[in-house]
Amino acid sequence: MLCADCNTTSGDGANCSNCHKDLCFSCSNLTERGYRNLGSERRATWKCPKCRISSPRIPSPSLQRNDGALEEILSRLDLLTQKLDVLPKLIADVNDLKTNMQEVIKSCEFACLKVDDFATKLDDLSGRVGQLEEVKKMVEVSQVAVDSLKQESAERDQWSRMNNVEIKGVPLKSTENLFKIVESIGEHTNFSISKSHINFVSRIPSFHGKDKSIILGFVNRYIKEDFIAAARGKKNILASDIGFADSDHRIFVNDHLSSESWLLDGISDGELFDERYCVWRRDRDYVATGQTRGGGVLIAAKSELHASRRVEYQSSAEDIWVTIRSPDTRPRGGSPNIQLCLLYLCSDKKDLSFTAQLHNYLTKLSDVISDNETDIFLVLGDFNMSSITWSPSHEGFIPSNLCSDYMIDFIDTINTCNLQQYCDIRNAHGRILDLVLCTCAVSVQACLDPLVPEDPHHKALSINASFGNFKPLASVPHKRYSYNRGCTGKARTQQQHIISPHHHFTL
Repeated sequence: MLCADCNTTSGDGANCSNCHKDLCFSCSNLTERGYRNLGSERRATWKCPKCRISSPRIPSPSLQRNDGALEEILSRLDLLTQKLDVLPKLIADVNDLKTNMQEVIKSCEFACLKVDDFATKLDDLSGRVGQLEEVKKMVEVSQVAVDSLKQESAERDQWSRMNNVEIKGVPLKSTENLFKIVESIGEHTNFSISKSHINFVSRIPSFHGKDKSIILGFVNRYIKEDFIAAARGKKNILASDIGFADSDHRIFVNDHLSSESWLLDGISDGELFDERYCVWRRDRDYVATGQTRGGGVLIAAKSELHASRRVEYQSSAEDIWVTIRSPDTRPRGGSPNIQLCLLYLCSDKKDLSFTAQLHNYLTKLSDVISDNETDIFLVLGDFNMSSITWSPSHEGFIPSNLCSDYMIDFIDTINTCNLQQYCDIRNAHGRILDLVLCTCAVSVQACLDPLVPEDPHHKALSINASFGNFKPLASVPHKRYSYNRGCTGKARTQQQHIISPHHHFTL
């Protein structure tokens, strides 16, 4: 076969269906194997490269459909490309998130370590709390034992002072003879004292540290009681009366009491004050309260005053009320009465908590003031609220640091009742336990010459006030017999001589 393009003779070739030329496989751009694989039908329609270029293409319907689908695909690809434009930013954000997650993981791992450490410490703390609970129980038991020992010690201390007398106000001299001073006091009070009556005599510092009192110990209690009675009978003893010509100090002769001397039913008022005073007491009921020894309140007023006790004002707390009446009872221009209240709020009572006592007392106080609005009220005592801070103001002291609801109720009540707090005297521990509340201005100072030894928790206070003119009652002398100091043995002997079947004698 002769090739129409290259004029070479070959054994076989391809025949164009359009120009009917014979071409070798090289000029037809086919391989012999490829041409054989076309099959008879496609070989019959095969065109050479020149005819394929010159022949126009007639698109088939299927090709037109494929073109439409292609355009749709292209448009979708364009849309997808637009949407994928943000992909780099998303990748960057994912990388940042991955970095942040790694930091979070590290933080969580650190937190887990801390939690494990905290759990370990919490277990250790729980063990220590358990130990503290055991220690607390031991402390409570120890506290009970200490309180019992303190009570026993106080009782023994007071018992050891049974025969002692405390003499205050005697001027101190370097060359003094205490026996001579005691004998001079005995001569002035018409009570003969010999050295055989005296066990010891010495000076000791007083609690306020200014003067030294003389402690006189007698050989027995009866001599001591007679000596105190004779000294009180003189009422006013001055230093000039016993040889100190250049001194007019007043001398006081009293029992040598400890700071833990509490009043009981067996102690009469006559053992505390002479006939110059009216005494009102509210001793603690130890059976009803379930408390140990302590507590109780007492008011002693001069007999010349128009004073009377007001039991109806009392509350469930340990309080006592006394009304000092004005002699001028005219409706207009008369002086107001003075309502005096002395209070002790103990920390706890049997079946009656501190807050319950306080609430009951505040209710009573409000009612009494409401019923006596024109009177002057002076309320003083131990309120057991040492955590309140009192700051000075133009009148009295203003409270702060109210850390409990009952403190807020207390301050609200005294403000409503127009009571102002005037005391800022701190005890030996730097706390203010005793308050002085009044509807009028008063001044409060530490007492430099207390009648009895001071309790370290409660300083002796001196309160100065001017409430108007109160005329004293007329003084009427009268005898007062101290039966508790009598000699029962001699009385029984005399009784045997005077008793008869027709008379009955009771001692």
